[in-house]
Amino acid sequence: MANCIACNKSLGMLNTPMFSKGQTKDFGTICTSCHMSLAMNSFSHISNKVKQYSNQEVIDAIQQINSTKDQIKSDKKEAFERKVEEHKNQISSNNERLQVIKSTISKLNPTVLNKREVAELPSILMEDENIEKINSGFLDEGKGSTGNGLLVATNYRVIFIDKPMLGFGIKMEDFPYDKISSVSVETGFLKGVLKIICSGNTAKINLVTGAKEFSEFVRQKTISKPIVQQQVVSNEPDILGQIEKLAELKAKGILTEEEFTEKKSVLLSKI
Repeated sequence: MANCIACNKSLGMLNTPMFSKGQTKDFGTICTSCHMSLAMNSFSHISNKVKQYSNQEVIDAIQQINSTKDQIKSDKKEAFERKVEEHKNQISSNNERLQVIKSTISKLNPTVLNKREVAELPSILMEDENIEKINSGFLDEGKGSTGNGLLVATNYRVIFIDKPMLGFGIKMEDFPYDKISSVSVETGFLKGVLKIICSGNTAKINLVTGAKEFSEFVRQKTISKPIVQQQVVSNEPDILGQIEKLAELKAKGILTEEEFTEKKSVLLSKI
C-alpha cells in the first residue's frame, strides 16, 4: 500500500480521497487529511484539481501550510508566555509596592495597617501617587454605596475604599483636590463627620478619631495644589498612563462604565 506523498501516512480505503481526487499528475497520492488541508488553507485551486499539479508542487503547498500553522502556534505560545511573565512581574511589583505602602502606613497610622483595603492600594494608586494621610471611616453618604472602609489622602486626591468582607471587587470614590469645592467637619460624641463636596458629589464620612485634623489637611491641599500634580496634568504621556490605570480599575469592577467615561473625558480635556 502506498503512502501519502506529503505526510507519509499509510494510505487505505478510509483515508484516501475517492475517485482519485488525491492523485497528482505524477501519479502520487495525498491522504484525505492533506487534501482537506489544501482546501481549507487558501490552496483550494490545488485541492480541486490535484491531477494538474506535480508531486513537488503539492508537497510544497502542504509544507507551506504546516509551516504557517507551526508559526501561529509558536506566536501564540510566545504571546501566552509573555503575558504570564508580565503578570508575574506585575504581581511582584505590586507586592514590592505593598511593602512600601505598609511601611508608610505604619508611620502615619498603624491602627489601619490590617484593614482589607490596604492590599488593594497598589492597584489603585497611580505610579507616582503617595499616601500622605490615612484613616478608617464609614461612608454615610456619597455617590456610591455606603460602607466601612479606608480614607486615604495622597498627593493628588482623597480616596475612600471599601472592600466588603463577602463578595468580590471593591467600592471606591475619589475626590481630586482641584475638584473639591468644600471640606468641613462636624464633631460629636466619640466621632466626627468629614464632609467633602466635589464636582456635585457630597460625601459624608464618619471618623472615630482625627476628623478635624483630616479636614484641615485636605483643606490645605485644596488651597495650594501640589507642583507635582500640575506637572502630571501638563504631561501628555502621564495622562495617558492615568487613563490606562482607569481602564484597569474598570476591568476589576472598581469603576463603572459611566465613571470610567467621565474620568477619561476629564483627563483627555487636559491634553
